Amino acid sequence: MLKVVVCIVLFICLPVWCACPGACQPNTYPCPGNYLSGYCPGGNNIQCCEEATPSCPGQCQVTSLTCYGNYTAGLCPGESDVQCCEEVAQQYSGVDVSDLVSISDFQCLYDKGYQFAIVRCYHSYGAPDTNAPNTIANAIAANYSRVDVYMFPCPSCGNPEGQVAEAVSYLSVNNAQYTGFWLDIEGGSDYWSTNIFTNQNFFEGLVNACESYGLQTGVYTSASQWEPIMGDSYTGGCKFPLWYAHYDDTPSFYDFEPFGGWNSPSIKQYDGDITICSTGLDVNWS
Repeated sequence: MLKVVVCIVLFICLPVWCACPGACQPNTYPCPGNYLSGYCPGGNNIQCCEEATPSCPGQCQVTSLTCYGNYTAGLCPGESDVQCCEEVAQQYSGVDVSDLVSISDFQCLYDKGYQFAIVRCYHSYGAPDTNAPNTIANAIAANYSRVDVYMFPCPSCGNPEGQVAEAVSYLSVNNAQYTGFWLDIEGGSDYWSTNIFTNQNFFEGLVNACESYGLQTGVYTSASQWEPIMGDSYTGGCKFPLWYAHYDDTPSFYDFEPFGGWNSPSIKQYDGDITICSTGLDVNWS
């Protein structure tokens, strides 16, 4: 588990949302089928146009969306800026941390093959993690080219939009340079309401705020956490990359079973609460 105080490529690999059975494009573009919401990243106007795309081995999407691979023209129907994103699978090891980590410790981790870092930026009791800016800066100084942050929100505090704003503002004021912004959804009734609809509304407030800031949002959770909190039929997070936990000490997605609308993950946390290079951390694979 991620360390909490009682109070998720390039997302390192490929971002995975609910698979769009067609093309992700502005809903003002002509579409021979229906437009579906919740299947594509980007703003609310970017929706999934249901249509056959047999020539594209990846995802047809408007080129204003990030492609973690290469765009190829001529493989998708519709407008000229709707192209085939052929994603490039890569494998990395990384760490996530919830305490201050020094440059030398990050250098030690990097030398051991850990190539990305995810740093806690917000506490579950409803306040920014004041260690985050220095930890991020230390990771960058140790040659980490990819540093993400994760936010453990405080559902009982309310105001999810305000919590995201507080986290983002604190990082900005302290000149923290990060890429991905992961929402940590775990903890069951210790943190969340027993009413799944209350939890869904709170989560949607978080993601709406993340999208308003243009954050590269992802979700950290697992089936055992997501389903009791959000309900086993809720798919409101699946357009974002998934970072899931399964402590089997195996850097592989062999064990993954779909849930919450996610058909495949981006990152796996495969061991946790361990110490490497004098640093308490969890280890991840993507």
